[in-house]
Amino acid sequence: MNTARDFHTLTTLADGKVLAVGGSPSSDQSKLNTNILAAELWDPATEKWTTAASMAVPRQYHQTALLMADGRVLVAGGGHHISATVPGQFSAQIYSPPYLFNGARPTITAAPPSTAYGQTISVSTPDAASISAVNLVSVGANTHQSDMDQRFVPLSYTKGVGKLDIQTPAGANLAPPGDYMLFLVNDAGVPSVAKTVRILPSITAPSAPSAVAAVAGNGSATVSWSAPGDGGNAITGYTVTPYIGEAAQTPVAVTGTSAQVTGLANGTTYTFRVTATNAIGTSAPSLASNPVTPTATPTPGFVQKATARGPGAERAVTTPSAVQVGDRMVVQVGIWNTVGSRATGVRDSAGNVYTKLSSTVGTDNTEQSVWTAPITAGGGAPLTVTASASGTADIGVGVVEYSGLSLAAGTGAVDQIKSATGTTAVASSGQTAATTDGDQLAVGFYLDSGFSRNLTPGAGFTQRLNSSPAGDMEMLIEDQPAVLGARPNATVNSATSTPWMVTTVVFKHG
Repeated sequence: MNTARDFHTLTTLADGKVLAVGGSPSSDQSKLNTNILAAELWDPATEKWTTAASMAVPRQYHQTALLMADGRVLVAGGGHHISATVPGQFSAQIYSPPYLFNGARPTITAAPPSTAYGQTISVSTPDAASISAVNLVSVGANTHQSDMDQRFVPLSYTKGVGKLDIQTPAGANLAPPGDYMLFLVNDAGVPSVAKTVRILPSITAPSAPSAVAAVAGNGSATVSWSAPGDGGNAITGYTVTPYIGEAAQTPVAVTGTSAQVTGLANGTTYTFRVTATNAIGTSAPSLASNPVTPTATPTPGFVQKATARGPGAERAVTTPSAVQVGDRMVVQVGIWNTVGSRATGVRDSAGNVYTKLSSTVGTDNTEQSVWTAPITAGGGAPLTVTASASGTADIGVGVVEYSGLSLAAGTGAVDQIKSATGTTAVASSGQTAATTDGDQLAVGFYLDSGFSRNLTPGAGFTQRLNSSPAGDMEMLIEDQPAVLGARPNATVNSATSTPWMVTTVVFKHG
């Protein structure tokens, strides 16, 4: 520069030269008497600075200088509005570059409002013969003396009658998507008034989906993935293709980012690849998912039962046969005394961990609770299950061993649960919420404090345990298969005026 300066602003002009305005030779903003009023012009062709016209007022920090569509530059602001030493400038000036004094402007009579990369656009002008340059200049957006996003892009063109055929930039590395001023510059170096042209993002087929993961089911697999970049156009669907080795199988089309692929052969290993499609085309296939092997879902099955009842602070019951690791124990506990004691825990001789699933109290203060544990220890021998109460009470314990149920800990093995109490002749838990999977097992639990009733299972349920009639803790356990979307409702035939409790638990399959 001819004059070293700080706090100045650089602005690219319509012909590619650069205007420097404002600033000070010092970075001390309080030195107003050293402000530089004269502008300078950088010519990239000669790589030299020349002094230009001077401003009327100093402009330092916070000033702006923006190229306008007519080729002039709006210079405004500067300083600090709350500072006595560096007062704010609440004014603007317009700088007219030398190219505006070289004769008449060329004109643009029509130009497309938008375009894409690598296109040829037609721009109408009566001055086509005299045009020597076609330039794109990004719309300005500067602050604090800087506009680091300025773009000046000369464009190739051919002349026609009353028009120019102009090649748009090849890609976003030359001109990122956005709004640009399109200038035509004539042989005298005079620019036209610009037309605004928006360069649209490139629209392509989507990228390949990523993170494809599969989970095996019974003759099926659940496949999920992460949505890819859409290529500038919304993704309209995905295609999931199963593979046995390298052999593609029947694909499945979906619109979301997961799919249930059915019709697979149990015992056969599959991987999955996913493609994405938009209005432009289809992506390359994703990387293969993890391999999965569908297997038949084990059918939940009754194994054995045991029951005991009587007074005390604990009550134990032993299964008649050895239990199997991988099965599940379900336990119903009944507690009654005059002071309202409750079940405090269930344990067994092998140390399996029991989770309480429900606690229901009847109108006569009897408590029914349901407990369960996956059998992870004690296989090959009978199991003794013990229920504890918070005080001496009538205690009833019923245990049932099932195979084919989920081995999840805690409540993870339960899909739905519903409890109720009443005194009607037909005891009912009421319908559960809809099940979320198929091949499950609904287990119904009935309890009363002992009224010597003959209990019978409800319609559609199979009785597994019946401790009635009895004068202390009558109970019944029944079950039925539960399909996807079912709303099981355990019912038991009792007698009018008997205070009862009924719970339906839907256990997930293994």
